[in-house]
Amino acid sequence: MSIFVTVNKALKSTLVIFGFTISIFSFIASAEQGVTLGQQAPNFKSTTLSGEDIDTAVIKNNKPIYLKFWATWCSYCTEEMPHLQETFDQYGNDIQVLAINVGMNDSIKRIKRYLAKNNYHLPVIFDEKGELVEKFNIIGTPQHILINSKGEIVHRSALITDDLHHKISQLISKER
Repeated sequence: MSIFVTVNKALKSTLVIFGFTISIFSFIASAEQGVTLGQQAPNFKSTTLSGEDIDTAVIKNNKPIYLKFWATWCSYCTEEMPHLQETFDQYGNDIQVLAINVGMNDSIKRIKRYLAKNNYHLPVIFDEKGELVEKFNIIGTPQHILINSKGEIVHRSALITDDLHHKISQLISKER
């Protein structure tokens, strides 16, 4: 009996890990199917939580755009927020950084409390109805999208990577 229980637990653990791995790969594949590298990014107009009007059609003619789709309840997202704030602080004049909260199970009050608690002051859009999530085919959070000044998507990833850092620097160098 105890051998059966041990084998059964090991099998369950293996299946859980296998299922998790499949989910991650399907998430990455699905995200890449929507708005893909080299394609023109969809334009959108929105207002940040601080009241700033955003029109990406105007912005991308002047400088690159870095979109990060996130949520306050997403542990990876909150771990990555210092990077986004640092990018905004360092390159804010050279690249439009936009933190887009996906709106699911979140509220403006909760987002503002999170931003204040962590002393973040970057532009945040609350995508309450999921319109931007749909436009960019966001399957999960976090999601990073870089758009060059020609409006082309040049990077898309689920997590912060060295490639993302390199492409941000590259975009800024080309645009200067």
